[in-house]
Amino acid sequence: MTTGANRRAVGLAIVVLACSLAGVVTEARAASSDRAIKACLLVRRSLQPQLLVYGSSRAAKLELSFLGVQAGTTAFNASVSSATPEDVWAFAHLAHDQSGGASVRALWLLDVESFRPR
Repeated sequence: MTTGANRRAVGLAIVVLACSLAGVVTEARAASSDRAIKACLLVRRSLQPQLLVYGSSRAAKLELSFLGVQAGTTAFNASVSSATPEDVWAFAHLAHDQSGGASVRALWLLDVESFRPR
């Protein structure tokens, strides 16, 4: 192949790779956006919650104002779509780091689907 043909082949390979990666990045961003948003909301709170709610999108429907009144505490819903135990682990550690040594209670609403192998 000539030098011009090599350049075109390399250019085409770069474009194909960039398009492929753009699709992967878009999928990853869409899947993780609620995780990033919830983490930012938790970090930016002026008053750290005393109760964290973990779970999937079903747990996101939990009414925190009612739960906070019943528990007599401030609450934060850290549930995310298609939550995994790794998500709960990450949010628990983030909440612990943000609490400054204060105890934080947890309510983990489990879905049977989260225990099925993918």
